[in-house]
Amino acid sequence: MPAESPATPTRPPVPSLAVSPTSPVYDSAAQDPSQDPVVHIPLWVGVLVRIVLFFYVGASGFFQERVETTTPVNGWKRFKEGLYLYQHGIPPYEGGVFHQAPLLLPVFTYLPPILVPILFISLDYAIARCLVAIAAHKRNLHSSDPTKPVDVLINPTDVGSMYLLNPLSVITCLSQSTLLFMFLAIVVALRQAIEGNRKTAVAGVAVAAYLGLYPVMMVVPVTLLLVGAKTKAVLYAVFGHALPLLVLYTSALLGLSYLLVGTWDFLNATYGVILFVPDLTPNIGLFWYFFTEMFDSFRTFFLCVFQIMAFAFVIPIGLVLRDHPLFIAYVYTGIMAVFKSYPTVGDTALFLAFFSMHREVHKYMRHLYITATALFIALLLGPLFHHLWIYAGSGNANFFYAITLVFNLAVVVCLTDSVGALGIREWERTHGEGRRGRWVLVHK
Repeated sequence: MPAESPATPTRPPVPSLAVSPTSPVYDSAAQDPSQDPVVHIPLWVGVLVRIVLFFYVGASGFFQERVETTTPVNGWKRFKEGLYLYQHGIPPYEGGVFHQAPLLLPVFTYLPPILVPILFISLDYAIARCLVAIAAHKRNLHSSDPTKPVDVLINPTDVGSMYLLNPLSVITCLSQSTLLFMFLAIVVALRQAIEGNRKTAVAGVAVAAYLGLYPVMMVVPVTLLLVGAKTKAVLYAVFGHALPLLVLYTSALLGLSYLLVGTWDFLNATYGVILFVPDLTPNIGLFWYFFTEMFDSFRTFFLCVFQIMAFAFVIPIGLVLRDHPLFIAYVYTGIMAVFKSYPTVGDTALFLAFFSMHREVHKYMRHLYITATALFIALLLGPLFHHLWIYAGSGNANFFYAITLVFNLAVVVCLTDSVGALGIREWERTHGEGRRGRWVLVHK
């Protein structure tokens, strides 16, 4: 008889490496979100920081001089110049110094100087409260969808606290930038849209556009929050209801401005300055150095290119991301922070506040560390290079503009990375094991 072959040793079964969407690795249902080890900081801490810096440190005057927080269209010193002319019966736009909306003048006409810092602190606090309400709405959306992981639920108060404690928003408040009025109009519009108040929401967009022109793009996320994500419904709501109402409110604001100053010169002094960029005072944006070096024969062409860049992505982003209106608002704040003609670090502060609201995409981002490092380094070196150029005389404008390019590039990378991360997350969420599942080769 033939000899029996030796028994083949059996291997233990190889465990599958595929991860189910219902497993604790993917969906941390086993983890209690209330047991978050992070210490939650209340909003009043940010308010207290501002009060101390305003009234006990006296830091406001310093930041009113900084190019990071002050531009021709929102600087407090230029606003005081226009306010002085207005209070003495002189057209506020005489002299070409004042470039801000006329309806801001009556707000400060009868306001005692001691209450001006309180007003700006109150504006920041109101912005934070609206961000908390928006984040609470987003949290409820996630908690009501069983296919979305629960470990991404952020405490809404943390969003407001991160805004108030962000150094960029703190120095913006200390500089008494009128940009805060525009920020408040934006977040009020989003909050009212969440609550279903169509007229108030569109009025908020109109006020924001009246103050800064670029926030007119916020009509897209506001409309999506009001009517939902169906393409035909969105297009009909935007062009049939939202835009006519926006034009009506904006026309009313412009009419009140004409009645206030008695001339239409404010159109060229405000929106004309934003669109045609005649004042090339250095700032953290892309326009000033480029058009300083630009030949006059090419200025009109490149001016159109730069301004179109700010609005070219509005409709495509609105259509592609129509299921995520708050994420669209986040992307639009990033676009304004980079491509508007006179940006400040305050624009980036609002962008980062919305970024903190979308915690679910952070773990899918591939360049988060690089982006954060670039932003941090640019914020440190920017004031240094500006000092070397203006005060020490050992540098030139190339130093400062180069570091602002790094700063804006970091914001753009953060935007593109987060949009890609949202796409990956949504694909993984809807396809279950499709992405996290792995092929295991077993030799038999």
